[in-house]
Amino acid sequence: MQKQRLTVLVGAGAVVEVSNVSTATITSKLLTSGNIYNDSKALYSKIYADLLNSNDNKRFSDYTPNFEDIFHGLEILGTLYTRDDAAPEFKSIYKIFTNLKEDYEQFRPIGASGKSNLTLGLAISDLLKVITESVESYSNKPPEPWYNEFFLNLSRKYNLDIFNLNYDTWFETIFKNKFNDGFIDSNPKSNYLEFNPQRALNIKDYKININHLHGQLDFSFINNETANAEFDDDQFYTIYKVKEHNNSYIHRDGSSFQNTQSGEHLKNTTIITGKYKTEKIAISPFDTYRANFQNCIMNNSNLLIIGYGFADYYINNVLNQFRQVHKSKARVNIIDFADENNWNKKVKQKDPNIISDIKFRTLYNIFKDKQIQEMLQQDFVSPQIFNNGKNHLFLRGFKDAANTIKLFI
Repeated sequence: MQKQRLTVLVGAGAVVEVSNVSTATITSKLLTSGNIYNDSKALYSKIYADLLNSNDNKRFSDYTPNFEDIFHGLEILGTLYTRDDAAPEFKSIYKIFTNLKEDYEQFRPIGASGKSNLTLGLAISDLLKVITESVESYSNKPPEPWYNEFFLNLSRKYNLDIFNLNYDTWFETIFKNKFNDGFIDSNPKSNYLEFNPQRALNIKDYKININHLHGQLDFSFINNETANAEFDDDQFYTIYKVKEHNNSYIHRDGSSFQNTQSGEHLKNTTIITGKYKTEKIAISPFDTYRANFQNCIMNNSNLLIIGYGFADYYINNVLNQFRQVHKSKARVNIIDFADENNWNKKVKQKDPNIISDIKFRTLYNIFKDKQIQEMLQQDFVSPQIFNNGKNHLFLRGFKDAANTIKLFI
């Protein structure tokens, strides 16, 4: 009997308990690390402070800028630093409507005197380095036994279509060579694997498909000469995958800013961060992985979400269609974490921001159950049960849920 397929979306919350790496820890390291170029750190701190101070904290008391906000700030600066005599297609309309604050002029790549300043480029490289080192701190170790066994057990019951938002290599470790991610060994003499979109899209032919929606540590740009010689590839910024993890092979960002169709400047990177995600997934392999995600959500009524914070609008837009398509056949299990004391405090205060939060709007669209709003007015309980027991929301984190969710999936 052929196994059913299960769509699995894995976010940063899935590895917090096993890695001690989170958005907060990466942001803290970015602002305090002694291994970062001083001018880079000064630029991070300036953007962070301005973002924090520009908000009415009485109204948005939970808002704290993070490394993705800072990266987006760097990309916006790249847009505002565009030369006034640049061709129209390379110049954003921002340049018409606004002027750069004087205290950011010190970081301009080419100053008024014509003197070059490397801070912006170094700041981007340093930020990617901090992210990479943080992820490698756990990715280079074997997965925790309970984490490893959870996914192996899941694969014994289902054929898995995994969509990973993290940059680690743990799924490759767990499933060894028994998976499809679209990369093939088209040149045995090369250090790199080449992406084949047709293979990546043929998910029904494979029992385990891994789609790195936001990239991975082993994804790499290679120089044009090597790409042409080894893969007959004369395009810029093609992403390959290293056969053996070796930092000397891996180049995570292009050599310069690229342009969106509207003229904003962004960095195409092999690990996607910042706020320009919808633009950055428009290149291979991310566009193919996104297509797979859409197809799996549309064609499979069985969905498991682990540790996703519902902060990526393009993903939420796909998830919002799930219940509309599958209606009563939809089967959803979501593993999340909520602080019990904070939860009960907000409920007792009847905090209006809970109801309007994008996360809970998306949850409501997935469950389509009026109980999702009732849940926010009750004391903390895990799991929350919806749609006559078919759908569940676990609130005590992945490790706690791993032992009990097998009863519901």
